[in-house]
Amino acid sequence: MDDSGNEQIGESSSSRKRSRRQKLCNRHSVEQIQQLETFFKECPHPDENQRRQLSREIGLDPKQIKFWFQNKRTQTKALSERADNNILRTENERFHCENMAMREALKNIICPHCDGPPPGEEERKRNLEKMKMANQRLRDEHERISNLISNFVGRSFAMTSQLAPQNNVGSLSSSSDESLVSQNIINSPIENQPNNVRGNSTANIPPPLLPPPPPPPPFEENEEIRVDREKSIIFGTVITATDEIVELFQMNEPIWIKSQIDGRYFINRESYEKIYPKPNQAYKSAARIESSKESGVVTMTAIELIQIFLDPVRYMNMFPTIVTKARTIEVVDTENFGGSVQLMYEKLHILSPLVGARDFFFIRCCRQLDPTTWTMVDVSFDNLREIQSGGPSQSWKFPSGCVIQDLGNGKSMVTWLEHVHVDDKTHTNRLYRDLVCGRQTFGAKRWIITLQRMSERHNFAMNANNHDFGGARGTFFFLKVNFFAR
Repeated sequence: MDDSGNEQIGESSSSRKRSRRQKLCNRHSVEQIQQLETFFKECPHPDENQRRQLSREIGLDPKQIKFWFQNKRTQTKALSERADNNILRTENERFHCENMAMREALKNIICPHCDGPPPGEEERKRNLEKMKMANQRLRDEHERISNLISNFVGRSFAMTSQLAPQNNVGSLSSSSDESLVSQNIINSPIENQPNNVRGNSTANIPPPLLPPPPPPPPFEENEEIRVDREKSIIFGTVITATDEIVELFQMNEPIWIKSQIDGRYFINRESYEKIYPKPNQAYKSAARIESSKESGVVTMTAIELIQIFLDPVRYMNMFPTIVTKARTIEVVDTENFGGSVQLMYEKLHILSPLVGARDFFFIRCCRQLDPTTWTMVDVSFDNLREIQSGGPSQSWKFPSGCVIQDLGNGKSMVTWLEHVHVDDKTHTNRLYRDLVCGRQTFGAKRWIITLQRMSERHNFAMNANNHDFGGARGTFFFLKVNFFAR
């Protein structure tokens, strides 16, 4: 009896174990796995409602779905980590091979000057000490010259703050030789003097009682370097502005938008800043940006117009109701650039004291693009404000100007573009504020209309010189025409 009971108990326990194994080995079907994979790609972290809905669709328990998603996430994470480890292991092996190759190359390196072996540790230390001594000597020389200038001028002459302090020189011994060499060269007082020390620091200083001694050769050399650097900056600015002007004249939408009020074109700021970003340009909150474009036929040749634009006196006479002052500050180039580049100043106004004038310091470039096409480009320049003794200008010119196409028979097609940044709303009377803000007082259309009228008057005066007006009345008429032509 006991044996039979034991056998029954053993059989029941073994049957339970087999049922558990069957439950554990119960796998999902292929269709269920495909649906779970598809849902996992869309949502790897389903909530409880989603799990219930998915269980009703594929016929699984919500807990089974929950555990399947947990296992799937763990498996996906493990696979991605394994792939990343393989990539990092490959990169590490590549870096190790490159490091070994560089070490072998350094062992066999040859000096390019003497074709000898590389300097040893002792020689490097000696070169380091020599560079420290040379740096200290240059610093003492700079201090001596500063004191000498202070004695002649009668006021303190501040040393440049970009020189490395004495305590920093000693701390550089632990750094690499290449970084030390670069720091000594860059921070030397001869190479890295600012513009105000080299050329402009004594511009506003009263002359001394005794004539100062001639400047040392390093300062003369630095003055030439400064002038060359400024010219290169000016040429770079002119080239960029010319390219922008030509591209703007060739573009339509979305750069240019036609106004629904007066039918005039103006620049879309969002599109313009995407194509021509200006990260260094600061905008004031109360300032405005004006832009306009206009075309017209002028009864003058392209060469005559370019000559007028380059002459400040003739330029004022051609636009008497717009330009009240104009002068050339400096002629930068007239031969090497394929045209003329000069620094200019102009003061624009309208015939009313209720509207403030606009002052511009800018670069003017007149350049020939092809045998029949010329460009006149104006663009403001930062350094011009530092040259002037007056206050900062409230007006700024983006690349503006005109493209002149010679049509023959003494006529030209002129396309004018005005693009400025002004801050004159507070200085304008309310009576004229709509005209000024509506681009009617200083817009491109007014420049074209004025240019057409003055060119017709100029041609009439030239034709009058070729006719003979008899008598006193004819002489009076001839003098009157010449007076207006000037």
